[in-house]
Amino acid sequence: MLLNTLPALFLLHELKHSSRVLTTHDEDELRRCEAELASDILKRYQILEERFGDEALAPLHKEICTGCNMHQPRSGFIELASQIYQCHYCRRLLYNPEDLYD
Repeated sequence: MLLNTLPALFLLHELKHSSRVLTTHDEDELRRCEAELASDILKRYQILEERFGDEALAPLHKEICTGCNMHQPRSGFIELASQIYQCHYCRRLLYNPEDLYD
């Protein structure tokens, strides 16, 4: 099953930062998600993950990055891919939780 970029990134993040032991199926899903992501998005995520750990991907809440709690400028979000943005301040990857269920 092919995922869109946001669901693939979200699932990758959830699997990598799960508190449970990953099964073989989980590891296969992890590799599949990595393969589905554009290389620039995956690389950016990996760099941010080294810096922020499980907070590399943060939800937006009323135009506020929940990673650094900064309101995003009116000039708009930095859109890296469909439904994936980058915080103007801390540079975390951002998403709108409502976009996961479209």
